[in-house]
Amino acid sequence: MAKDLWQQRWDEGRIGFHLDQFHPWLDQYWAEITDQSHDRVLVPLCGKSLDLRYLAVGGHPVVGVDIVPDAVEQFFAEWSVDPTVAAGPGYRRFNGNRVSLYAGDFFGVEPEEGLCDLWYDRAALVALPPSARPAYVERLLALTSATASGLLITFDYPADEMEGPPFALPDEEVAALFADSCTVERLAHEDLTADDGRDLSRCSRSAFRLRRR
Repeated sequence: MAKDLWQQRWDEGRIGFHLDQFHPWLDQYWAEITDQSHDRVLVPLCGKSLDLRYLAVGGHPVVGVDIVPDAVEQFFAEWSVDPTVAAGPGYRRFNGNRVSLYAGDFFGVEPEEGLCDLWYDRAALVALPPSARPAYVERLLALTSATASGLLITFDYPADEMEGPPFALPDEEVAALFADSCTVERLAHEDLTADDGRDLSRCSRSAFRLRRR
């Protein structure tokens, strides 16, 4: 991943992707994804998302990965948690309150916790250019169990109208990316054109339930 790019965005405070609340679709659909289980959850490219807290408070052990150490450190500081910190090959692992966050490259980190039975992607896949998406899916599958399920939230717009991130991710591309590995069910779709503020002719977001098969 382009560590320098993301580190610069954090240094400059250009983190508009960070929400100051839980994502409403996580609250709405997570129980449906999990079937009320409390299995371990993988959160790729997690930043300092409050959704990590939501998952941990809900009883899940959480494993997150982000390439920017500041994001990981700020997550625990803003939660008033003093994590234990240990170094591993290519990463630092921060652990506290059921949350283990790895400051390292998602494509290289091997979490000590092993495979996860659930995953949550609110802004990871759309943060990557289209050329990197197949590798992301391959890595996601390598870090999750053969029966894992996930919640994916995407963002779409005419790709020629804005240079990402976030990059446009049409619903049909989601189906194509996971065609060989998962069943794909769209749970929700919302038109954001009137409220987005980026002068796009159209934009929308979708939520998907993915089940490995």
